Amino acid sequence: MKRIQAVEGFTPCWVWQLKPDKHGYGYGTDTKATGGSARAAYRISYQAFVGPIPDGLHVDHLCNNRICVNPSHLEPVAQRENCLRAVERDYVNGTGHWDQLEVCRRGLHPMSGTNLLTDFHGGRWHRGCRACQSAQAAIYRAEHPEAELRGRRARQARDRAKTAERKAARKLAKLNAA
Repeated sequence: MKRIQAVEGFTPCWVWQLKPDKHGYGYGTDTKATGGSARAAYRISYQAFVGPIPDGLHVDHLCNNRICVNPSHLEPVAQRENCLRAVERDYVNGTGHWDQLEVCRRGLHPMSGTNLLTDFHGGRWHRGCRACQSAQAAIYRAEHPEAELRGRRARQARDRAKTAERKAARKLAKLNAA
């Protein structure tokens, strides 16, 4: 399992290192456990370190961290029990979980102080990790150097260039008039 990082300090979770899906779960493939098909990373981890998941059971995260693949944090339970636990944890209707986490999804940074990003869109508040967002932006800029100047910085650069052109045109007009 090359894509797992054990994180010391904030949490004993094993954090999945690839980008999570839209629900916050890691996905991957493992030929032994899944026969080569894409599956949830926590299920692959459970099967690799503990054994097969009993028929009719779902794997529950005891640590409440969806991107965790630590087999000691995973427990096979009936769907009803998993749903009851979700209600207890306030997973229902998009409330709770990420709103309650003290560390970011990757388990690397605290979700407080200057590192906490908040944004209101889609009719509700969202929280994010400033350090992870900055790191992701740096990776994107390194992979796409042509995209360096977009948005506000690009407009500012264009405005400066236009202002410099106008000044040069005025100076040239003054010289020609004299």
